[in-house]
Amino acid sequence: NIFLWHDPEFGAPHYEIPYLAEYDDPQWVRWDTMVRKDIRTVPHEIIDNVADRAHFPVVHGAGIAEFKNTFIGHKATQYALNKHETLAATPGGNLVSEATYHGPAYLLTSLSGHHPSLTLICHTPIDEQHVAVWYGNMVKSDGPITPEFLEIARNYSELGRIAFYQDVQIWENKEPAPNPLLVANDGPILEARAWYSQFFRPRGTTAEAAAAE
Repeated sequence: NIFLWHDPEFGAPHYEIPYLAEYDDPQWVRWDTMVRKDIRTVPHEIIDNVADRAHFPVVHGAGIAEFKNTFIGHKATQYALNKHETLAATPGGNLVSEATYHGPAYLLTSLSGHHPSLTLICHTPIDEQHVAVWYGNMVKSDGPITPEFLEIARNYSELGRIAFYQDVQIWENKEPAPNPLLVANDGPILEARAWYSQFFRPRGTTAEAAAAE
């Protein structure tokens, strides 16, 4: 995969995306290619998910034991301790998830589970109503990479893709909500949107300083 910096104001990159050491680790099964899907939504609806605690049990069947967000500079991080039926080592068992946006559209998520996994989701606008999203997943083996484990890794990655597309189905079938009606348990969605606004164009001095932290 090749990542390019695009800035209509012709500025240099304000941050770096992280190097994935796991991609070169022989214990990790790489994705063959990142899967692209073009969907009808707008980017801030996708960003909302990093702070949307309430949707986990309803959409993904994941009970939340602990959930928190941090928004620092160009990074937005979600930590969740889930009780998950499909991705945990045992049905309903603990699944630790840590998801970090590096900039506005590069999301890395690490999951504990029976086999640790690392998911990369990227998105970029196509026009005012459509966004291209990419999904890739790697799975770590605790032993030799056998044909049997490759099948496990494929199945695990497919479960992750299905979970992600549960969100996609909602985004494609709702209208964007610039001013969403929220309740206390929804999570800090407005804080996530405030963090995201630093990447709007034209950039202001305050946004540039925040992204450089």
